[in-house]
Parts: sequence; structure tokens; C-alpha cells
Amino acid sequence: MILLDSSSSDSMRLTSTADITLDIHASCVDNNSGTITPVVFNYQNVPSALTDIVPAPGAGQRNIKTLFVRNTSSTMSTTININLYNATQTVTISSCTLGPEETLIYEEEYGFTTKDKDGFFVDAALSAQEEAAILDEIRVALANIAGARGIAADLRVTLLGGTTAVTGTLTAVTTVGTVSNITSVGGFIAAPVVQGQTNLVAVQSNINNVIVT
Repeated sequence: MILLDSSSSDSMRLTSTADITLDIHASCVDNNSGTITPVVFNYQNVPSALTDIVPAPGAGQRNIKTLFVRNTSSTMSTTININLYNATQTVTISSCTLGPEETLIYEEEYGFTTKDKDGFFVDAALSAQEEAAILDEIRVALANIAGARGIAADLRVTLLGGTTAVTGTLTAVTTVGTVSNITSVGGFIAAPVVQGQTNLVAVQSNINNVIVT
């Protein structure tokens, strides 16, 4: 959330290092003592100096919901700074290099991102610590999924003998009558009862969830 307050004359400004045309759009909501008013600003200009892109509200507060800044050049890049100004101080809240036809986007739910001319997010380099943290989150998520499904870390199949279930890692099966799939987990769905030579295919297709009898 980015709020501009009328009492401190808050505004949002933009600077660009290159003299190229920018398409700029901002969607806002003004709140003046409970009176809600949507406000939209659209520009297409060459900001060679500080440019107010969202002015201060006349009264109350202005909540900036979305902001789009598109580099219209097909050949030139530019560095964009988004600043907040309160008539005394300037604070830079985002700074990035926009390549040809790239767009800087601010959304209230997600913050600042950048997309290329085809609408795909522009990848940012991650530090080793950030990569390690992401991998740890993936490991935790997989462990939680396995736990929720009742899958032990070393479980591959469940062998049923009468009414007794034995769980563990299946290393070899010398005699198999039928293989019945409980639920397809990856691969393809085998027939409910699979005979003879297709037993192996069924086990490989649903290795985490089969009954061998």
C-alpha cells in the first residue's frame, strides 16, 4: 500500500535517465472522511526531470492501487526512479533499469515487478542465501505434502497379506498375482486390475500407492 496524505502534500514522482517516451498509468482511490472516489492518471511524456505522476490529494488520503510505467522505445534502455515527495524530502521507493519495451509495475498486493514486451516477468538474480532459502521452503513443502498423504520418507509400496499391512521399501517381488491401483500418483492411470507382464508398468506408474497381492 502506498498512501499519499493531503496534510503533508505527499506526491509520487518519477525520473528517467534517458530522453525516451514513457507510457504511464496510475489507478488510485481517494478517501476523504469516508467518501471514496476512484482516480485515474494517464500520461505519455519524456520526463527529462522530476515529473509528478500522482499528485497530492486535495483532501484526505490517496491510496495508489496500481502503477504502470512502460518504456516505449524498441532500442533504448532507461533507469527509472519512483520517488515519494512531501514538499520537503524525497524518498526513492523503487529504482530499476527498463529495457526496450519493458514495463515497471506496482500492484498493491504484490509490490513492484517488471515485465518484458511479451508480458513475462523479468528474472532477477538471486543471492546464494535467497536460493538456499527457496530450496529449504520447497523441501519443507514436499515433506508436509508427504506427511499429509501418509507417505513415509522411504515408502514405495504397501504389501497386504490377509488383514496385515506391511510398509517399507520394495526391493524384489518373486510372485505377483495382480496389482490394483488405489490412486494414480504421477505417470498414467493403469487398469483397476492389471495382469501378468503389465504388473511392472503399473507399479512404475503408481509407485507410491499400489497394492500387491
